[in-house]
Amino acid sequence: MKVSRQVDVSAVDQVVREVFAGILQIDPASLEDGTHLVNDLAVDSLDALELALKIQERFGIQLDEEEFARFTTYGEVVACARDNVAPASVKP
Repeated sequence: MKVSRQVDVSAVDQVVREVFAGILQIDPASLEDGTHLVNDLAVDSLDALELALKIQERFGIQLDEEEFARFTTYGEVVACARDNVAPASVKP
């Protein structure tokens, strides 16, 4: 379900960044839109599932797991979260 209202992109990015840092044990400052999930972060299918579940939990949204599995960059994950989040649900 997509929400057409404007969402604070930086707040979504901050939460997704925290999720990635916590699960992958990486420096959140190292994440850029073009950071490749597999090549740069060594994300495997279990990591991807854990990331998707945690992002869903943090934002109270439902993500299409097949769509999530096709993402190749950090920026794609942030865009998906942003497109599915209602403004009131963003809690940095």
